[in-house]
Amino acid sequence: ARWACEGVAHARVATVLSPGPVWRMVATVTLSLWPSKWPQHTLSMTQPLCLAAAATARWLYRVVKTDNPYWNTIEILLPRPTRAVWVILTVFVAALVIGRVAYEVQMTQARAGWTQATVDTSPLPSNTVNDIATGRDGTLALATGGGVVLWKPTRNAPWGETQEPPLYTPATAGLPAARVLAVLQAGDGAWWFGTDEGLARFDAVAWSVYRAGDMKLPGASVHALHQDATGRIWVGTLSGVARWDGATWRAFTQQPHGLLDNAVFAIASQGDVVWFGSLDGISRFDVHSGQWQGFNLGTRTLGWRGVTDLTVAADGKLWAATQGGGLGYWDGADWQFYRTSNSGIPYNLVNRVVEGSPGVLWLAFGFPTEPGGVVARYDGKTWQTFSTHNSGFSGHEPLALARDASGRLWIGTAAGGIQIFEPP
Repeated sequence: ARWACEGVAHARVATVLSPGPVWRMVATVTLSLWPSKWPQHTLSMTQPLCLAAAATARWLYRVVKTDNPYWNTIEILLPRPTRAVWVILTVFVAALVIGRVAYEVQMTQARAGWTQATVDTSPLPSNTVNDIATGRDGTLALATGGGVVLWKPTRNAPWGETQEPPLYTPATAGLPAARVLAVLQAGDGAWWFGTDEGLARFDAVAWSVYRAGDMKLPGASVHALHQDATGRIWVGTLSGVARWDGATWRAFTQQPHGLLDNAVFAIASQGDVVWFGSLDGISRFDVHSGQWQGFNLGTRTLGWRGVTDLTVAADGKLWAATQGGGLGYWDGADWQFYRTSNSGIPYNLVNRVVEGSPGVLWLAFGFPTEPGGVVARYDGKTWQTFSTHNSGFSGHEPLALARDASGRLWIGTAAGGIQIFEPP
């Protein structure tokens, strides 16, 4: 009896002091106390978990080979199932299979019409697409983190028949920088490109470059480009606004002018009135009278981070995409907003708003607390959201929206290249 007790005690001590439990205990304590938490740190738990799994496997082998012939352990632990159990199990498995097949069929139908183009599958220079503009001849200018590329899409290829569409970079063209934030084709056919180090104009023959240091731009980082009804080019930078009338430049800033904030991210116009979306809110400038009016929207809602886009719909209604404030519209006297608290809008963080067809808006949303986003359609009554769960959208945060000559929606994303959606 004494020998047996000593043997059991020695076995317990050996089990406690074996490498597996000690290793697992040390790794757990270390991971709990270590200040930085990275996924690869959990690899230190792989070996002790494998040792624990091996011990369990040895115990199961002993039960099956040694104990079961004498004690009949397997039949005690696993009694013979009745017919009712088999019927229930069959129905459960069949329901799982049918549900899975139905889900895959539904997702296959939802993914119809969606196409993705990345640097690995197309001539796209970067997977970050900040802006998209549709030219008069159907050409699409894609402003990316690696320059500007001009695509003329066809039914067979988004970039057209040529295998090497025109690509403009600082090394091959007159771009001031490779990171292009805004793009516009003017009425005379010339392309304007706003970068984080200046502005460039290309008329298919020569390049013109404008930087903040030559006193023609108030700031170097250009985030917005717009042409009004009279043909004047408006440029929004992080340090104010510049206007080009075809011959001279004029700058507008917070002081001495009436601009609400110098960081301008969006510009739109209605006749003689030009609207500027900035970090603090929206400014209104009457070109004819020279009067300014500011709407400080940052004080109206929590989580406000500025206005990212302005667009005028076919019915003359002005829409504003905001970071944290939802979707705003001008009712003629003040700004009203659709938010998650009073409408079916999916998120309050709106990156872009465009009108696809008269009365139908397409919006790009970002997730407020994590990377990624969704695209939504609003027809004035109902909201329809397109995400990875109900469509072929990749889930990358959408930054730019545009419609091509065929009516397809082009979506520029922060890290997933271009997505093209052809509505049914």
